[in-house]
Amino acid sequence: MIKDTVLARRTVRRFTDEQISKEELNDLLMYASMAPSNGNAHPVEFIVVSDKEDLDYLSKIDKFGAKHIANVPQLVLFIANKSLCKYWVQEASMTAAFFQLLAEDAGWNTGYIPFNENKTDDKEDAEDYVRKHFDIPDNYGVLAMVALGKKDERVRKRKEFPIDEKIHEGKF
Repeated sequence: MIKDTVLARRTVRRFTDEQISKEELNDLLMYASMAPSNGNAHPVEFIVVSDKEDLDYLSKIDKFGAKHIANVPQLVLFIANKSLCKYWVQEASMTAAFFQLLAEDAGWNTGYIPFNENKTDDKEDAEDYVRKHFDIPDNYGVLAMVALGKKDERVRKRKEFPIDEKIHEGKF
């Protein structure tokens, strides 16, 4: 049941060396791509990264938030063709969220790191830093990276919480 998957999904920062097969990853990305898309534009594309030098490079985006990326088995960069859809940020975000739930449901674990308004340790814009290294064209937005693998850490279980204070009827 999807509610169980939502409750089970937690951000993971330490992974084993095990990598997902190309076929299974492609399957997850295909289903993640079925997230809502304005005008059926589907502007979201992916760069799968498993090269150690590339992972080291990405780990320098944020000394605290991304340092662990140097040790993940692989990750997916979520990018989108901005010329296809002005809602590329929303669509890439939904696709990344679908991907994380699909991965969790398939027995894999993930960790999401956004580039939006993030800087490298050297104060460079994170999106530009990634775009330059991976030769991403200027008409593509670079949203985030999602680490993927099997967890090698204990994570606390998520608990349901009261939602009543966050629900407003008619007006705020």
